Amino acid sequence: MTVDPGTALGPRTFDVDAAAGLVASGAVVLRVVPAKPVIQTLTPSLVPVGAPDTTLTIDGRHFSSGSIARLEGVDIETTSSARRG
Repeated sequence: MTVDPGTALGPRTFDVDAAAGLVASGAVVLRVVPAKPVIQTLTPSLVPVGAPDTTLTIDGRHFSSGSIARLEGVDIETTSSARRG
C-alpha cells in the first residue's frame, strides 16, 4: 500500500478492491504515522578528543522541524536546510 507523503496523520478506513467488488475495511483501521528519521551520513565521521567546536552535518531522510539532535543525551543546537532531489 502506498500512502501519499502529504496525507494527514491519524486513523483511516479504506476499501479493498476484491473480485467481489469494493469491500469496506470495517473494523480494520490503517493508522498513518510519520516516517522515522534515517541518518544516511555524518560529516565529519570522526572528531578527535580535544578538537575545537566542530560543525557536524547530519544528512538523511524524514527529518522534520520537530527533529532533535542529541549528543550523549543532551540536545544540541541545530539548523536545517531542506533539499529536494
